[in-house]
Amino acid sequence: MSTPCQDRREACHHLASLGAAHFHLRAAFSEGDEFDSKDRAIGFTLDNIEELISDVAKRLVNAERAHAKHLEKLRREARQQVESEE
Repeated sequence: MSTPCQDRREACHHLASLGAAHFHLRAAFSEGDEFDSKDRAIGFTLDNIEELISDVAKRLVNAERAHAKHLEKLRREARQQVESEE
């Protein structure tokens, strides 16, 4: 089972990777006004990558929330432990 920190890091990594793939794939479009079958395939793939980016961004937001809750829980437990030792 992964921790909220690991989930957050993984989502950040996936988002960055998808962004890089999107950027490099856009550069593969044909120059000029011609739109051939390769460009159609690139456009289709870009659409799919954009959907994945949206999904991963949502996952990242949820991971950020879970991470914040996890940190608050750790702080609360540490505070209780300190208070019980005093």
